[in-house]
Amino acid sequence: MNDRLTDSPLGRVAAGSKQHDPGLLFPVARAPGREQLGFGSALPFEGVDIWNGYELSWLDPRGKPVVAIAEFRVPASTPNLIESKSFKLYLNSLNQERHADAASVRDLLAHDLSAAAGGTIEVALAAVDRPLASTRSGSLRLEDRSDALVFEAVLDPEIAASTTGRDALAMIRSRLATGVSPGFIVTREDVQEREGGLLRVVRAAELHELSVVTRPAYPSAQVEARSWAVTGTGSPRQGHF
Repeated sequence: MNDRLTDSPLGRVAAGSKQHDPGLLFPVARAPGREQLGFGSALPFEGVDIWNGYELSWLDPRGKPVVAIAEFRVPASTPNLIESKSFKLYLNSLNQERHADAASVRDLLAHDLSAAAGGTIEVALAAVDRPLASTRSGSLRLEDRSDALVFEAVLDPEIAASTTGRDALAMIRSRLATGVSPGFIVTREDVQEREGGLLRVVRAAELHELSVVTRPAYPSAQVEARSWAVTGTGSPRQGHF
């Protein structure tokens, strides 16, 4: 491992790779920077870096491109950072690789990134071409209250019976996925000084999507399954959450 960012691909022409190559990842040790701040092995804080990959792609077993949004959670306790350009080059090395399913891609990413960071990296993938509900179809209803944005989604029977629908309802019903991650663009905000720091207050935003996740960035963003009907064969007729 090299601690110097000057030796990383940042700011240089880099060819990347047309096949999966974890060797593209460039770890950078956290220790030198933390030593300059007077931090020892016992950190006076805890936290996580959240990285998002909005155009992750690979090939399915038949060679058809698959696109997903990826979320990577890197705990502050990991001994290494991963330099951002090397991260991108590594992700792009999956573009022409065939994989059985999204779960195998997720596990591969978690393995390679955890090895580079020196600690466990959590990876979550969300499909971008298979929405469960939408306001356009009338299956997603939003209520903008003074204290919260409340949503209700009623899945179409065919969507609820699909692999994506069944997986989503099962994760919510089992309480493995209880959070919601909103995708939005801030259109109006204030930055206030408070207790020696800065507080960002979002006054208005354009909401583009809501994703069911295991660990939301905003703890108060929660989802639960309210009801679901089951046919005699055991497949869901309708999902409601």
